Amino acid sequence: MSLRGVTPLLRRASYFVFPVVFAASITLLPASEAVAQSTDSSQLASTTEFASSVDPGSASLSAPASSLDPSLGANGSGSGVGSGAAAGGGQDYGGSGKGIMSHLTYELGAGANRPNANTRQYETWGGNFGGGVGYRVSDRLKTFIDYQFIDDKLTGRAISNVGAEGGNAHIWSLTVNPELDLLPKAANGVYLTGGFGFYRKVTTYTDPEEVYTYYGIGVENEEVAHFSSNQWGGSFGAGFRHKLRWQDHTQVFAEVRYLYVNTPSNPIYGVFGSTAIIPATFGVRF
Repeated sequence: MSLRGVTPLLRRASYFVFPVVFAASITLLPASEAVAQSTDSSQLASTTEFASSVDPGSASLSAPASSLDPSLGANGSGSGVGSGAAAGGGQDYGGSGKGIMSHLTYELGAGANRPNANTRQYETWGGNFGGGVGYRVSDRLKTFIDYQFIDDKLTGRAISNVGAEGGNAHIWSLTVNPELDLLPKAANGVYLTGGFGFYRKVTTYTDPEEVYTYYGIGVENEEVAHFSSNQWGGSFGAGFRHKLRWQDHTQVFAEVRYLYVNTPSNPIYGVFGSTAIIPATFGVRF
């Protein structure tokens, strides 16, 4: 038989050898422990007797069981384990709070937007809201992954260029935003922030139209035209934060950013230039 044929047989035999050895060790282990314990107890008794007869002043071997076994209390009941752990601090089996979950932080916020530069020609003030999850690298440095929704109204000039009666510009974004706290140990602090990510912008024009509803005939704004774009963009800014509790990371914040997205122009709808907005956001982190 070749070596190639012997190898599978040896592998199969090993599957049976390990259970047999394990079962034998389980069977023989209690007996060996009993023999060892009886031998140790007899040796301890003879040693104790010898020590007490030769050196009556030696009390180390004839001391109470509690001094020989630290796990036993003064009365030998075993309560010394808890008291010893409490006195010495012991180990925190409930977790030391050093895992990755202890570094996570969350934020929610909302606020208002002001259009800037060429964006003021076709957009007006609006609102924003969003949230995110962050990782605390240290008390000074954090990194957030944020989602934000921006809702701005269109100017009368932009709406009239299309012949509509209403309109809005919506921006959805998903960005990565590092944050540097300038006063990490203080209850009130200032931080610098910025970010980069994906932005989707949809500009919609609407007209009021009659519609049939459950209650009868009503009026709703119906879309008559729209255009959209997907771009990369970024922002930078600063904020103020206040810790609500000194022990944890709960805080309120207010920040202002400059947001820039290189959206394409659309002369048909009277939109020229990129999108520049200054959002102000107020929120809470925990």
